[in-house]
Amino acid sequence: MSVLARKRWHVERGAFRARGMRWTPFDAGSTNQLWRGECASGEWLLKWYRYPQPGIQPEPEVAQFLRQQGYDGVPEFGARLDEQMEGVDGFAVESANSARITRAFVQRWEAGRSVWDWMLERLRAHQPDYSYARALGQRVGELHTVLASGSLGTAFQSVAWDVVSHRRWVARLRNGVAQWVAALDEKRPEAVSESAWWQLCREWVDGENGWKQRLENLVKLQLNGVQSRIHGDLHLGQILQRTGRCGGYGFCFLDFEGEPMRPLAERRLLDTPLRDVAGMCRSFAYAAATVNASESMQYALQEEFIQGWSGAAPACGGDWRRILDGLIWEKAVYEALYELRHRPDWLWIPLKALGVSC
Repeated sequence: MSVLARKRWHVERGAFRARGMRWTPFDAGSTNQLWRGECASGEWLLKWYRYPQPGIQPEPEVAQFLRQQGYDGVPEFGARLDEQMEGVDGFAVESANSARITRAFVQRWEAGRSVWDWMLERLRAHQPDYSYARALGQRVGELHTVLASGSLGTAFQSVAWDVVSHRRWVARLRNGVAQWVAALDEKRPEAVSESAWWQLCREWVDGENGWKQRLENLVKLQLNGVQSRIHGDLHLGQILQRTGRCGGYGFCFLDFEGEPMRPLAERRLLDTPLRDVAGMCRSFAYAAATVNASESMQYALQEEFIQGWSGAAPACGGDWRRILDGLIWEKAVYEALYELRHRPDWLWIPLKALGVSC
């Protein structure tokens, strides 16, 4: 039996008021449509999701929660626009396509400079600021502490990392490796030499680099810590150095959408905060590779960041450093697959982390 339905719009209101608003398209290389606007309530950024998926978009959801908790390290939540299909009697349509879909998000405009750009400048000058990296790690640890502070029964309730969650992680990693190995059957990109491509195939398709045993070793590890909501795609380009607060390291975190190649529902799941730490470690590696900085600089920045993070984040014990290494490896595999499909000229960076030189 067919069900008559109608589309309804739901607005989750924050500080944004549209009176007198003038919008101007804003180009930041995003996959979404962006506008910058100014009105009586201030300057705002409007993000219209170009490829929405059924469900609540984690970005405005997390931003609203953090602001409600009194955390000022994210732009102020303005508003969220959701689409909902309902039956003619007012009840939601019970079908796979009836879930609420987040269409747009408004947040306070933040002036500043990307931490990625700042880091590249210092590395090019061979003047890495290790205290900056430690302060950044501390700020990320504070972010994770707030994200783990949700009430029982809410989407931000934190729980202990247990055997089930550990096995789920290893299964996810195994699936990611399988996708990467399958992709090696595709045509070799021009950016990768023939010898490097054959090395990849030998090491991954034939398993010569021991990745299967590495997965088995990860199963045996134990993590004593929480799983909570996290950023999900944290890197230097997702952090802003606020204008006028450089001396105090006024970091502002952006784009809580999660990894773009993962389903929306998966991006809203609880996870270990170590995943964000792994993403940041890989981002330091990308920055160092981009400007041909030394590996010693890269490793020192990563270690300072980790030390800053561990002093401010929720307690983490057990084999957490070895699990972090596993998460960094998983991130490199994800990056390799992403670069192969979208930016083959950048593929050499994750391949370097996986032990292959282009």
